[in-house]
Amino acid sequence: MTGRFPTEKAYGVTTSGTVKALVRAGHEVIVFGTKSNYVDASISSEEYTLENYVESCVTNKIKEFAYRGNGMANKVSWIVFWILTMKSSKKKIDSMRFDVIWIRDSLMLSHVTRKTKVVFEVHQLVKKFSLITIRRFSKGNLLLAPISKVIASQLIKEELGIPIQIAPMGISLDIIESDFGVNNYLNHLKNLHDNKYSGLRVGYIGKFSPNGYSKGVEDLLGLAKINSRLESNFRISLVGGTDSEILQMNSKLEQYGITTKEIEISGHVGHAKAIKMFKQLDVIVLPKPASQKYVGFPLKAIESIASGRVVVAAKCTVYEDIFDQDFQPFWYTAGDSASLNMAIRQAVNEEGLKLKLNSGINFALKFSWDDRTSRLLDALIC
Repeated sequence: MTGRFPTEKAYGVTTSGTVKALVRAGHEVIVFGTKSNYVDASISSEEYTLENYVESCVTNKIKEFAYRGNGMANKVSWIVFWILTMKSSKKKIDSMRFDVIWIRDSLMLSHVTRKTKVVFEVHQLVKKFSLITIRRFSKGNLLLAPISKVIASQLIKEELGIPIQIAPMGISLDIIESDFGVNNYLNHLKNLHDNKYSGLRVGYIGKFSPNGYSKGVEDLLGLAKINSRLESNFRISLVGGTDSEILQMNSKLEQYGITTKEIEISGHVGHAKAIKMFKQLDVIVLPKPASQKYVGFPLKAIESIASGRVVVAAKCTVYEDIFDQDFQPFWYTAGDSASLNMAIRQAVNEEGLKLKLNSGINFALKFSWDDRTSRLLDALIC
């Protein structure tokens, strides 16, 4: 890892999912990360071995400076930190005699031995320097595992001569809604229908503007404005913002002519709680990220579908690349709150909604961590 582990950050969820899947398959897993005080209740420390890199007072100072900002000096400091840390940790890592090294950051590519088989999860478009490093690996020792079709397309065009296996993020199958739960939800919607959907719970769960760009959550502010004007009495919520994101979002309420009475805005929740909160909503909204640079795989799209709830998604490449002929969510036009409002109303009145929800659950079942890890290991060995 190029960071703390365990961690409350998003990569902690996906890394833990992979670790647990590998352990279930009978593999011994050792995770290298920087020192962390975070306790991840979702994974037992007895399931895997946690090792910390060898750090010194000097490298700690460099790391502290790197964390202070996003300027060029901070980025260079981060690279220097890892060069020094990997050099001091080389003896410790080599002594482990790994059969497979699993990484998810291009920064690690130049630090792993080319004699060992490597799974490289590619979470961003690959830069020129990393492409040069990739070409140095002999065929059969490296597997590229891009998490989205956009990243895969870039790698394929480069004609690297290295195997590529598309590997979307996975989910834990215990979050899949039961048939009993789906039926209860549908009965709840029926009761809401009889009351003109007063109290319908519509929400978004996740960061509001990570990396400096909006996740498109303003669509729900616009929905709240429409909701207020039509006296629809939907219960609209945004959950998951940082303190600064919440302040920023609250400052936008006036320009939309709404208050916290029309929309509830609240802070970050842990992953386990977020999963439970999906099932407390009647309609889950997946807005379009404002940045064209986003090329990742939004795991919450699959988690939303797995919850057995109505999912309304902004029509854009980010989501169109995920869903196929087996399942499509209810679509709305990104940035158009009126379209979102109409899509919600059509969705909750959909004939055969149970069939739609069940097809979504069956679709989500294809994204288990166990299937993902076994596919990658099979592709690497082949």
